[in-house]
Amino acid sequence: LDPTGYLTNDQNNESLTQEIRLSGSTDRINWTLGGFWQESEEFWDFLTYVDDYSNSPAFEAWSYYYPGIAPTDAWWNSFQATDRTDKAVFGEMDVVLIEDRLTAILGGRWYEVDRELSYTVERPDARVDQQLPNRTASDDGFIPKYGLELQVLEDVMVYGSYATGFHSGGFYGKNQRLVDYAITYDPEEIESLELGAKMEFLNNRVRLNVAAFSSNVEKLQAITTLPADDGTAVSVPFNVGEVEYQGF
Repeated sequence: LDPTGYLTNDQNNESLTQEIRLSGSTDRINWTLGGFWQESEEFWDFLTYVDDYSNSPAFEAWSYYYPGIAPTDAWWNSFQATDRTDKAVFGEMDVVLIEDRLTAILGGRWYEVDRELSYTVERPDARVDQQLPNRTASDDGFIPKYGLELQVLEDVMVYGSYATGFHSGGFYGKNQRLVDYAITYDPEEIESLELGAKMEFLNNRVRLNVAAFSSNVEKLQAITTLPADDGTAVSVPFNVGEVEYQGF
């Protein structure tokens, strides 16, 4: 009879987040300052078991070449740890340029993201077969935000805003294929422009909001499925390129 077995994949995720905000106002300025910090850890442990593997000729061969291996039915154990630290300082203020008429919005966010990835394969369990060097990466930058609000009439306000954003890059290694451990993808960056109006009618009983927007995304992140060497398929993240969105 062919041997039978089973797989297990234990995963643990922990995260601690802190954010502090300080707000204030004067006759013409409303402002907010703050700081953000997050520490997150992910660990997964993937084991493949074969029934009575510890009594098999394969395990006997392992024991011959590597004396002292504890008996086990787990012929494969791969585990990966990812540590990530996010830090940011941000602020925003609304400045009244013309009382009851024109307001400017100014804001920004400085960020830094640090990541570390480790990956180890034991074959059989408890015998290190491959321990790849830890991988590290860091992203940092500044995200501005600008806007204007003009009160055309008492019940009609028009506005325009410009903002940027990002989605951090990363590693890919959550697979038994060690070649996937080398895959990286870059941060995704976006620029957005919005123009719109907010109107109220019939003594504020009817409200109408209209807006048009345009967004440009560079290094858009996506997932693709690729054939693996063993005939299976793997899902791999990558950067598509530049994408534009427009709408009303």
